[in-house]
Amino acid sequence: GSGGSVLSITDGSTGYGFLQTAGLKRKTADQTVTNSTTLVDDTHLTVSLAAGRSYSFRFVLFASVRTGNQIKVGLAGTATHTNLISACKIMDPSTLMFDVMTVIANTTPTNHLYISNTLPTDRALIEIEGTTTVNAAGTFLMQFAEATAGVGTDAVLLRGSSLAVWDIA
Repeated sequence: GSGGSVLSITDGSTGYGFLQTAGLKRKTADQTVTNSTTLVDDTHLTVSLAAGRSYSFRFVLFASVRTGNQIKVGLAGTATHTNLISACKIMDPSTLMFDVMTVIANTTPTNHLYISNTLPTDRALIEIEGTTTVNAAGTFLMQFAEATAGVGTDAVLLRGSSLAVWDIA
């Protein structure tokens, strides 16, 4: 393909790619925010996006926040966007699934997607899916923190969380 490090598999006649991954990342160690509501960059789930390209993305985050505290997450990075739209859902494995949907269409992702929910147990699955068109190249990542500093226990993003990004146009 012509997208730099983008893999493109074609049928040889149309030139369209069937698989164009822009990044697959897995969190290899737990990361903790202690007694702080300041969003911090995830240290593993980050990719570089090219200018003038459109992407589809999916964060699968395993979080640990005990009863009484909350977690907040945000999309961030140095890339700028002409059209960013995303949705989020949260699942607590000890209860029925509950959803929080946030739709955004802004030029920068920083802090636009915000989740602040009491998690009844110490584990939750947070999925963030969306698409974006990149105006200026840069990094794309997520941030997280405690929603209320010092309540309950730390907010922990667990090893095994992942990010998948596909170059779609």
